[in-house]
Amino acid sequence: MHRIIETNLPFEQVSFKHKGEIKNGIETSLDWEDSMENYFLNESNGVTELKMDMDIKEEFEKYFIDTFPKAVELIKQISENKKTKQNKMTNQIYPCLWFDGQAKAAADFYCSIFKNSKITTDTPMVVNFELNGKKFMGLNGGPQYKFSPATSFVVDCETQEDIDFYWEKLGDGGIYNQCGWLDDKYGVSWQIVPTILGKLMADPEKAPRVMKAFMQMKKFDIEKLMNA
Repeated sequence: MHRIIETNLPFEQVSFKHKGEIKNGIETSLDWEDSMENYFLNESNGVTELKMDMDIKEEFEKYFIDTFPKAVELIKQISENKKTKQNKMTNQIYPCLWFDGQAKAAADFYCSIFKNSKITTDTPMVVNFELNGKKFMGLNGGPQYKFSPATSFVVDCETQEDIDFYWEKLGDGGIYNQCGWLDDKYGVSWQIVPTILGKLMADPEKAPRVMKAFMQMKKFDIEKLMNA
């Protein structure tokens, strides 16, 4: 079918005028030439409503009534699937860590500590890897930039055993700082934090005592925080 766009108002209306039919590269006229299809779009509460107005000859009315609901449903499925795929693509946000030739060694180090971790791509310039199933990129960019505590990775720990494990493993060869912070041997900053800390700090009566307690700590001690 050969149609031309008669009206195009983005996000509001699009109208098509039928001009004929193309078969084997040859355009022929149809009895419904110059009939119209009008589509009106209206968004409400995140849902787009589509209204259609058909200006066609009476003898072709049944054909359009039978055919267009199927076509619209197909368009709906294609649009929703495309939107889902686009959302998945645009939501793939992951960190890129700039190293001075140590990207592979750092990736190996981190993968040896976190479960469900692996190196997925290894080239002289870029190393892609996963920690706990989350994607990271290591870039051998050179000596121009250094890590700082302005950017850090938080490791939530349910138990003291978890805190002890990540504190010792990630801090090995690095620098241990106050309040659960450490810099690993590659300069990347980490926060090893008990999961319960948020709940304790949400208690107006207990929060000042908890803060006073952890300000004196390097590695978090859950029992001391609970008893503060």
